[in-house]
Amino acid sequence: MLSAQNINDNKLVDIDKARYLDKVTFIEENKRTQLEKGDVLLTIVATLGRSCVYREEYYICFQRSVCVITTMINPDYLKRYLDCTYIQKYMVNNATGAAQPGFYLNKVERLLIPLPPLDEQGRIAERLSEIIQLIQ
Repeated sequence: MLSAQNINDNKLVDIDKARYLDKVTFIEENKRTQLEKGDVLLTIVATLGRSCVYREEYYICFQRSVCVITTMINPDYLKRYLDCTYIQKYMVNNATGAAQPGFYLNKVERLLIPLPPLDEQGRIAERLSEIIQLIQ
């Protein structure tokens, strides 16, 4: 089982520090996430707004600090959208809770996402990747 701390630099990190679960517990926890390639992972508790597209083939699930988004939206486009300054500030400003602020699932599902046609989503995501590489 991984948590928000395992999502950083647009990828999964420190997999070796995973919390290991017995088979029965894993099956129960995995009912919530059912992670598949192409899902977008978004940290929603404490550390808000880090994201990545899941491209691996690990047998893992996530704690509730990570939202697993399965969608027909181009995952790279959605990830770029979630990373934009406006959405990052929106998540911080609309998080609730004192000790560990959270931007919970009910708020994630209400985000308004501009949706061009699927092919255009891919072109936008690709172009943004090119531009970001130039400025890093």
